[in-house]
Amino acid sequence: MPRSFERDVLPLLQRLASLLGKTQLYEWGLAQSGVTLERPAMTILVTLSRGGQAMRVGDIAHQMGVEGPHVTRHVNNLLQRGLVERVVDSSDARARLVDLTDEGTVVAEKYQEALFGLLDDVIGDWGDDQRQAFTDSLRVLIDGLSDQLRRRSID
Repeated sequence: MPRSFERDVLPLLQRLASLLGKTQLYEWGLAQSGVTLERPAMTILVTLSRGGQAMRVGDIAHQMGVEGPHVTRHVNNLLQRGLVERVVDSSDARARLVDLTDEGTVVAEKYQEALFGLLDDVIGDWGDDQRQAFTDSLRVLIDGLSDQLRRRSID
């Protein structure tokens, strides 16, 4: 494949990362959720919401790409606010998992729905085939990059 492809794609990926990382985008989505939270705390809520079940702190940290103590600090704040709760791991009674409370579920859903609505405004006129092709291509690209980073011990 010609190098011009990579030269065209990399700047686009950088622009996308910049757009997705914008503080204004996060703050707008946060305003739609009706709460004030630090970004990592909202990421924990969304991670739990998307996972659909209680999770260990280490698993949340792994999905976020951070260390466990970072997650623990935010989980403790979320516990105090009543957005998450600790539950017993049914497979190991000694272990505790983190789960969304009903209020935490509502907050995570409102935040995600705001972002989904924004995305839908962008791709609303795309056909099903175009949406699927984009999703498939993005998944292949992300999986390939993740694999290459792991192989090179960059993750």
